[in-house]
Amino acid sequence: MTVFRKQLFFLAASLTTLATLPLLPACAPQDDGVDDLAGELATEGEPGKADGDDAFTYFEIRRDERRCVSPLCGGYWVDRVNRAKTRCADGRWAEACYVAELDTDALGLPEADLEAVQDGIYARAVIVRGDVVAATYGEFGNLGRFVATEAWRAASTAGSNDGVWVEVALNGVRCAAAPCPDKTERKLNSVRTAAIAEVDLDAAGAPPEAVDAAWAAIASLDGVIVVGDRYTVSDHGRRAKARTANQFYLRVQPTAGDPTQAE
Repeated sequence: MTVFRKQLFFLAASLTTLATLPLLPACAPQDDGVDDLAGELATEGEPGKADGDDAFTYFEIRRDERRCVSPLCGGYWVDRVNRAKTRCADGRWAEACYVAELDTDALGLPEADLEAVQDGIYARAVIVRGDVVAATYGEFGNLGRFVATEAWRAASTAGSNDGVWVEVALNGVRCAAAPCPDKTERKLNSVRTAAIAEVDLDAAGAPPEAVDAAWAAIASLDGVIVVGDRYTVSDHGRRAKARTANQFYLRVQPTAGDPTQAE
């Protein structure tokens, strides 16, 4: 009888302990604090050395607000995202390079959209893809110009460019169970990639129409550019990588209604 009572006591205690445990969702996010794409390694690669389609030549851009004679001042400063140094028009490597001119002809945008891109540059809300090329300006010499082939606009006025810059798009993977690494993130200006199951676009604080446009871009060839941090999702013991979007960028297209221009 005594043994039976002890068994009942331990059973009741076990049930009480289980009742006090927090209920976890089937797919729970975990912040591991380690981002496998963070940092700059010797194996990042350079443009022209990677095979096939790549994620190189992406730059942050800002207007030069110094007050001196043009074209020595009043142009633009560009620097490669995710990289400590940028190659300037004269061959030097620097944290940022001055260019006297921004060539936007290859963007294929109408005048109104080009003006919106310039406004975005002033607001530090646009990044560009392209190249720094040599360009001589008379007696001032080679000051360089930037030839832009793509422009990307920030989706959120509340977001921040903190974290690793990546391009995210679907990769065609299909899974029978979650979490499913059905997206590939390519680190910008690098050959490094990772397969992820989730990207938290809501974290950027962008308007709903921009989030919808981002999901459509992820399913397309364009993809979406995300700046954020690594976290891990798990479901019944299965784990997969994911990324929080502190900010995300959509490619500027020649359309009348631009969902990337957040209010």
